[in-house]
Formats: sequence, structure tokens, C-alpha cells
Amino acid sequence: DYDINDFQYAIDLVRFIRHNYGNYFTVVVAGYPIPHPESLDKNHDRQCLKEKVDAGADYIITQLFFRCEDYVQFVRECRMIGITVPIIPGICAINSYESNRYDPINKLYDN
Repeated sequence: DYDINDFQYAIDLVRFIRHNYGNYFTVVVAGYPIPHPESLDKNHDRQCLKEKVDAGADYIITQLFFRCEDYVQFVRECRMIGITVPIIPGICAINSYESNRYDPINKLYDN
């Protein structure tokens, strides 16, 4: 038996799935090219991701990023600490010029 409160972090769910279901499911976890807001720092973020992979994650899908260099650097850093699973870039499709132009997040990257 389990309680929803048993899963405070993603790694808890990864461990639960692998322990109870073996390799029946493909497990995909989130990666953060730009460190997670609750992370202590980038290195801590990468180590937490490695722990999720070591616990049984099959793939990583990144959170959104806005510069290709951020993704390339993220993959490089992951490989340097021994993360070997595929890392899939998370993307946001632009449906139209207007939707991209008025998206408030784009204001963060206008230089």
C-alpha cells in the first residue's frame, strides 16, 4: 500500500515504479537546462537528475529552454557526470507569429 504523500519527489515515484513493476513501464523524467527554481545550484540539480536516472529512468525530457546553447551545455554536463540515457529537448510549438509575439515569456529574452 502507498499514500500520495509517499511521493514528495520524482525519484520517489521512479523507485516505486521500478520496485513494483520492474521494466514494464518506460519511465521518463524531467530535466532542467536552466536549474529548477527550488534547486540549490546547477550542480545539485544535475546530481538529483543523475539519481533519478540511476533509480531507473529511461529517458529525460527537458523543460523548456529558449537558447540552443542551454540545451547543448545541459547535455554536455549530464554526460560528464555519467548520465547516458537519451535527453530529448522539450519544445514549445509556435502556432502563429501573433502567439509568439505576445507571449509574455519572450519578453524575458528580448535583448
